[in-house]
Order: sequence, then structure tokens, then C-alpha cells
Amino acid sequence: MPGASVDFDRKVMIGSQSWYQDFMRCPERARQELLHPKHGYNDATGLGTALHLFMEKRLQGQPFIAAHAIATTWLAAECAKDEFAWVKVKTAETMFRHLDACINAFERHVVPQIPDGGQVETKVSARLLRSGDWTVVLEGTPDYIDPFGRVWDWKSSSSEYNGHEAANWMIQPTSYTYLASKQQNQAINDFTYAIAVKPHGLIQFIDVQRGERDWYWLSRIALGALSMVRTMLNLPWPVNHAHYLCSGSWCSHWEGCRGKYLREQEERQVA
Repeated sequence: MPGASVDFDRKVMIGSQSWYQDFMRCPERARQELLHPKHGYNDATGLGTALHLFMEKRLQGQPFIAAHAIATTWLAAECAKDEFAWVKVKTAETMFRHLDACINAFERHVVPQIPDGGQVETKVSARLLRSGDWTVVLEGTPDYIDPFGRVWDWKSSSSEYNGHEAANWMIQPTSYTYLASKQQNQAINDFTYAIAVKPHGLIQFIDVQRGERDWYWLSRIALGALSMVRTMLNLPWPVNHAHYLCSGSWCSHWEGCRGKYLREQEERQVA
């Protein structure tokens, strides 16, 4: 699904955890994604999606060789497209070597720890709040909700995650535990990141807990986003370049935003 959508006639806003994450990092990026969503993959996001596909097939009962082949075939088809971008690595050979390392590491260290019988890649929607006659809906697809009430999420990364940041500030555990709780009609508080660190596939586990206070805070974040969507969707929102994603490599809207200012500055310096 797109990161977010808004229906002014029905007075409903739907948002994903990734869109709210963008909103917290740079509101203008979130606005642009709402108005002009961008699609397509680069080597980093493509590899991550292929790893997710491998895990989806494994947890659905496919043998290792078949799941590996499905993931690799999908990534090969994507990287052959003209819109595929090379950001972190420059060759397909390197990318597939990294994917193979991540898949093998997940097979050895993650798959054996996952309890059977859970929900794999199941889309979940739940009302997050009502404000006047407006409704805000949270929507997402947790990677896996195990039968013991833990949400799992698969990641690939070029460096280890910051455990303190994950425990205190990441919005994804808050969103997915909320959705799982609403879907199963009981509190789901436990969330685990399983992260394959490239290039060798070192596996990092981070356990996070979320609860009602976190979910209420998420609704407060969504309320602020709703207010801006309702009153100034066609006006510039605040910008924030204090994150590595503010670059031409990682933000699809950079050229018309900060990139435009830097380019003009460079032209003035040359003149």
C-alpha cells in the first residue's frame, strides 16, 4: 500500500508505520509521499525485500532451496529494471553475495527460533483515533506474529542497530504491537528485530516492549499529522535534514527539495 492516503469526502486518513516514521524525521518528505508516492527499489531496499520474501516462503513451509531460489529470482528481475538504483553497492555480483550471506544467516540463526503456527505477512488495519468527525486508521503488515504473542520483524542493514534507540524511539514496534493487539483482542507487547548485518550476515536480535502508553503516544503523533493534512496539505511542511536519508540517494523527493537549494548554491559559487 502507499505510505498514507486521505479521503476528504469520507474524512478518513490511513497511514502506515513507515509513513509516520517519515513524518517524524521530515514532515515535508511525508507530505510528498502522501501527494506523490514513489515506487521502485534500490540495491538496499531490494535486498531487504528479497530477504523478507525468503522468510515468508520458509515460514509458509517451503524448503530452504526453493525459498532461496524464489527470493533470488525476484531480486534478479527487479534489478534488471531501468528504475532500479545502485546506492550502497555498485554491482549485482556484490548485491547477490550479500543476499546469500543474509539468507544463510537467517536460515541458521533465525528460522530455528521461530515458533510455528503464527501469522505470516498478514495485513492488519485498526482505528487509531477519532478527532471530531475524522477517523485515523493505522495499517500495516507485520512480518510474523507468533502464536505466543510476539511480533517479529526481519531487517538487513549495513551496520548494527542501536539497541537503545530501538527500545525508546522506533515507531515500528509501537505500530505493529498495536495492530497485533487489536487483531487478536489481547495485549501484544513483545517485539523482536532480527537483523542481518551486511556483508557477512551477522545476526543481531533486539527485543523491544510496547504497551498502552506507547500506543496513546502514537495516536498523539497521528493527531498532529492529521491536523497538518486537513489544514495545509498543499502548503510546504517543516523540513529536517538532520538524518542520512536526506540525500539524493535515499529520498525520492530530494531533487525538488534540499537538492534544489544546494544546486543553486553551487551555481552561485561557480559564478
